Amino acid sequence: MADPARRKPQCPELAGVRLFHNRLLIDIDPMIPLGKVKPVLRRGGQCERLVVTQRETLPAPAHGLLIEAELAVPAAAGARLEIWAEGYRLSDTALPWGLASLTGGIDGVSDYALGGWVADFAGARPPDGVLIVDGVPAGAIAAPALRHRFNRFIGLQSCAGFSVALPAWCMDGALHLLSARFGGLTLPSVPFRARPVFQVELAHAEALRLWVADRALADDPVTISVVQADGTVLARGLTTPRADVQATTGQLHTGFATRFAPALRAGEMEIRAGIAGQVLLARLTVSDLVDAVAAMREVSKTLRGLEQRLGRSLGFSRDLLQTLRQEGRLQPEFPAQCHVVAVQRPRPITVILPIYRGVAQTRACVESLRASAEAGDGALAQVLLLADAPPEPDMLPMLRAVEGVWNGVAFRLIVQTENLGFVATVNHGLERAGVEADVILLNADTIVPQGFAGRLQHAAYARADIASVTPLSNDATILSLPDRHGGNAIDPAQLGVVDALLAGLPALDIPVGVGFCLFLRQDARADIGPFAVEWQRGYGEEVDWCLKAADRGWTHVAACDVFVFHHGSVSFGAEERLRILARNHALLERRYPDYLPAVRAFLAADPLWRTRLEVFALLLGQKPQRTVLHFSHALGGGTSVLLERAAAMLAQEGHHNLICTTGHDDFLGRDVLTISWREAGLTLRLPPEAVDDFVDRMARLIPGLRILVHSLIGVGPQVHAAAARLALPISFYIHDFQWYCPRVVLVDHTRRYCGEPEARYCQLCVRGPRSHGFSVEEAWIESDVAGWVARNGALLAAARRVVVPSLDAARRYQRRFGLRNIVVLPHPEPVAEARLLRRPDGDAVTRIAVIGGISVQKGLDVIRDLGRLIDASGAAVQIRVIGDVEDLSALDGVASVDVSGRYEPAELGRVLGRFHPHLVFFPAVWPETYSFTLSECWACGYPAVAFDIGAIAERITESGGGVVLPYEPEAAVLLPRLLMARDGVAELAGRMVVIGSM
Repeated sequence: MADPARRKPQCPELAGVRLFHNRLLIDIDPMIPLGKVKPVLRRGGQCERLVVTQRETLPAPAHGLLIEAELAVPAAAGARLEIWAEGYRLSDTALPWGLASLTGGIDGVSDYALGGWVADFAGARPPDGVLIVDGVPAGAIAAPALRHRFNRFIGLQSCAGFSVALPAWCMDGALHLLSARFGGLTLPSVPFRARPVFQVELAHAEALRLWVADRALADDPVTISVVQADGTVLARGLTTPRADVQATTGQLHTGFATRFAPALRAGEMEIRAGIAGQVLLARLTVSDLVDAVAAMREVSKTLRGLEQRLGRSLGFSRDLLQTLRQEGRLQPEFPAQCHVVAVQRPRPITVILPIYRGVAQTRACVESLRASAEAGDGALAQVLLLADAPPEPDMLPMLRAVEGVWNGVAFRLIVQTENLGFVATVNHGLERAGVEADVILLNADTIVPQGFAGRLQHAAYARADIASVTPLSNDATILSLPDRHGGNAIDPAQLGVVDALLAGLPALDIPVGVGFCLFLRQDARADIGPFAVEWQRGYGEEVDWCLKAADRGWTHVAACDVFVFHHGSVSFGAEERLRILARNHALLERRYPDYLPAVRAFLAADPLWRTRLEVFALLLGQKPQRTVLHFSHALGGGTSVLLERAAAMLAQEGHHNLICTTGHDDFLGRDVLTISWREAGLTLRLPPEAVDDFVDRMARLIPGLRILVHSLIGVGPQVHAAAARLALPISFYIHDFQWYCPRVVLVDHTRRYCGEPEARYCQLCVRGPRSHGFSVEEAWIESDVAGWVARNGALLAAARRVVVPSLDAARRYQRRFGLRNIVVLPHPEPVAEARLLRRPDGDAVTRIAVIGGISVQKGLDVIRDLGRLIDASGAAVQIRVIGDVEDLSALDGVASVDVSGRYEPAELGRVLGRFHPHLVFFPAVWPETYSFTLSECWACGYPAVAFDIGAIAERITESGGGVVLPYEPEAAVLLPRLLMARDGVAELAGRMVVIGSM
């Protein structure tokens, strides 16, 4: 143990220590290495390191550690328990007698009551308790009643449960810490924030209908009352769970779903929950204007107009909605201590521009600010150029050149000789801006459009509860266009065009603002204060500020009529940026558990998808009109190789390529439609059901649009919808047999080529497991394969042309569908001649290489059975798989087969040269339609051996670049044929083989 005089400062990361006889439960920051945590018992000047007999890490989000140590509670009376880790003393806790006799826990809040449990090791009934709110006693807890419960930490078989109503002032919407104290035991605090969400409807100015949802309301029915000021109960009913309420509010529980229709009277009404002593949820004031509206009921046209304007559903939470005030219909007031703000007049705007590095980007930003000022930009008053000890020598001279007053807007340079970091620099700017100014925090790697400041301010003052406003951008996380993942490669010269496209779009509520360009309203600044300095050099500070504001009742919006260009990551390198992001995001998630769920809900709702589509279409419309829309899967393999080569050829001819695929978004937990604009480096992600809008938009924008379909997997419904809705030329590029085989490769449950039987056999075949899925068409396939195949055949027959890469594939499709529009066109490859250079070495061991990704259809079973036979017979044969193996365990224990793993195409010749095979075997058991791997084999100068099935056999026969074996995958028959093939390919030394078709 370190000498006390040399102890390091006590680490603040430890939340607390709880002792259960000889068990320690430690709430600890996850950044502390748990294996280093050591408990020490100190008596007077002596200390004793406790022997740890067991450690168990608690699952997230507990971030705790359960330690069992040799500690007898009676013997420890009067001692102190210290927790150490890597030289830091994390905790120093006194151990009075009886400390470990009580234990308990908090279950949470339900029906506005705190619930939990407490138990006594001695088996006695626990004492009465006290409710603790924010560290202050707030009510008594009667002696809990015993109930059965098992706790895995302490092994209790029973304990006492308690439930205590929260005081009414806890419903103020602020964040409170709730706990309970029983004797010497204080249970760990849990956070609570009352967040009721109301929806009010005014029907014909004579009836009030509403519902309320709150995560503190349980799913069990709760009585809700609407009470007139004089005590008259206007309506009363029980809550009922409702899915649409939960979907709208995102609350864990739905609340008041019964709709009342009490007669409205001018005056005050209260909404009360019949729990915890009639908790007051809200107070509503119905204005005298209701009577004026009612008097106009005879004028039907006017009444319908009023219904359209006033009778719509209006959602609000704790805060006063200025919209309702202006319309004079409902004026909700909430219990004491609730944060209510009124609309204020707009203030002078100060732009705060922290500057560190990136002279070119900063110059462009400052010039755009000056252009906006000279054009006249609302209440823009000054721009503070905060140079945070910039390391580039050209930065300060450039900034001094723009210092001055431009059209009444002062550009002031503030030079910090010591680098303070982003957050401290921003806080310095906020202080210099003064308490009466609205502020725009702007990154120096942005370019703003003219009039941006006035438009941001207009959005900020649209409602009383708005704290921050963020514009849209090419790189602004959840507000990025057109790809919401950010990093969109938009030319800054197109800023004005994109900004003009967004004119008139309404503001949008968002969970948090984004710091690259963030408008902060003066009254929100006064309420929340500056940014927290713990975020050090940046990333997360604006999220922290926004979430603090949300806890106090403020909201945040996106100004969808403003587009600001953002370079992104100029101050930090990519590696440092990722490191800072990882640290700060982990801190955000621990501090604000609702943060990621709120962001995920916003992205899942995807309210900006139409805007992103319009921006994507705008940018595409500025390019030449020759465009090809490709539909494909995103599974890689030969299809992806062909698609890339075909797109490259089309690009050389002046076409633009849009590649449409569907993939699973792990963050959202569902599929998304991805359209990649290859030549521009832009991506658009849409809900899968949005493909009709997308294709319609493309067809109107580009009269010469062509559609090229490579696959149905993942995009089948979209392909059929496009073909049915649009009179566009559609061509199909065939890569496999998915158009009439749901297993795609004509391999059935026997794991061999099925022979292409009649449909009734296929119906049985598809009931087994398959490696590929067809999305929403799965149910149709499993019930009616013949109908599914017939529809695909009709789609192919109506196509402009159906391109197949081999004569073998053409014959199979012709036999199945009788198509007249088939065109045989080998996959595009550079034309080259390769010499088969095999040099016989007389080695008694026959070396066979297998290259490419090896799956069942590619011959995994064939290789496995061959290897087992070679091992059993002792044959002088060695097989090496050069590439990935779908199921590597299939080759376990097969000594004659080894796997070298994935390779890059450019490395294949060198890898093959080290093994120096006598031949390269292609053991595919399905009729491949082409094979890029065969071309790679020939380009490296090696002969090929394959079964007499599909395009590989066709190409070998035509070129003479190898040996074709009868289709007989049984190892006992195949092995001697492979040995004979060694002699056959030896005769091919020096033969020239033509590769490619371009």
